[in-house]
Amino acid sequence: MDVLLVQRVCSKFSIGTFEELSRHHRLKCLFWSDENERHVDPRNLVKPKDVLFDGEYLKGFRLFGRVRIAPSLVGRLLFGKYDILICNVGGAFAFPVAVLAAWLRRKPVVIWASSWHLSGTLLQRIGFPFMRLVYKRANAIVTYGEHVKEFLIPLGVSEKKIFVAWHTIDNSLFNRPVSVQELDQLRNDLGIVTEHIILFVGRLEIEKGIYYLLDAFKRMRAHCSLLMIGNGPERGAIKEKCIREEIGHVYILDYVDNSALYKYYALADVFVLPSITTRDFKEPWGVVVNEAMNQGCPVVASNAVGAAMGGLVVHGETGLIVEERDAEALYRAIDTILSDKELWNSMRRRSREMIAEWTYERMVRGFLDAIDYASGGGMP
Repeated sequence: MDVLLVQRVCSKFSIGTFEELSRHHRLKCLFWSDENERHVDPRNLVKPKDVLFDGEYLKGFRLFGRVRIAPSLVGRLLFGKYDILICNVGGAFAFPVAVLAAWLRRKPVVIWASSWHLSGTLLQRIGFPFMRLVYKRANAIVTYGEHVKEFLIPLGVSEKKIFVAWHTIDNSLFNRPVSVQELDQLRNDLGIVTEHIILFVGRLEIEKGIYYLLDAFKRMRAHCSLLMIGNGPERGAIKEKCIREEIGHVYILDYVDNSALYKYYALADVFVLPSITTRDFKEPWGVVVNEAMNQGCPVVASNAVGAAMGGLVVHGETGLIVEERDAEALYRAIDTILSDKELWNSMRRRSREMIAEWTYERMVRGFLDAIDYASGGGMP
């Protein structure tokens, strides 16, 4: 079957999914955005010529600085060869164009859904009736996890056409063993001398809950360091806050390539992702959680993180889930794990066991089931 997949960008996190799907169907991927896409670090993008599936970036331009227009997408959708369309939700131009063109040609449509909240932005409020129509009329829907499924059903979407594609990454890149000597060398290179290391990996933006993390870290005893890996508009403000409020033992690294990140997860005692809900954002998943668990790193995540509410972080087993925007709860969760060696060891063991089940094969099974349902005439 010829499957056309319309997606924002080709990232290091998604190529394994596309390559696995291409083993089952003739897959063509059209990427309509560029390296200026919000929430995407251009260093994590991959050129289609370097992957094992048929992918192409479409030329285009930005309208008003935000809306990406790829004119050739229209022709590809109206006249290109495909039996079924898979379209990732997103893009004020690409998404409606893709869906409407497929409907016009009477092609089955599978929506790849990641959002699990109603945005407060004017553009998205205006577009919500269309989104709801698409969800209800789509032949099938693939979701990041159970949290997205639970969001869609109250909107009137038939549960039988929703398929969970457990959001995953290339585990082999992050579960590699790290020797004691390597960890000692990394610790020395960073200049960290404290007993425990708390790790955050992600964009340094308000929506990531970084200021709640800093406020929680202030409560920690002096035997802890906070290592933050990432860049973003709040980097300078973070440094100023640490100086102003005398928050010591905070280390910030601008960027670590995926090929080396696993060592930092192995070095950390606890990984924290304290994302918060904002007017236009709610963490769809958070693949850094997958990455951390591959090294058996216990996770503390807020309930605004998809990976936490979607089934990967199991409270009390692989980590702890806390209320968003609650620095005191963050502190208590981190301290609980660090203060209980038996719990810490149990979480490390369970994290490794659980993440081993989150494979590309398992993720793509959700897509294959959705394709089978949609191509077999599955309707709302």
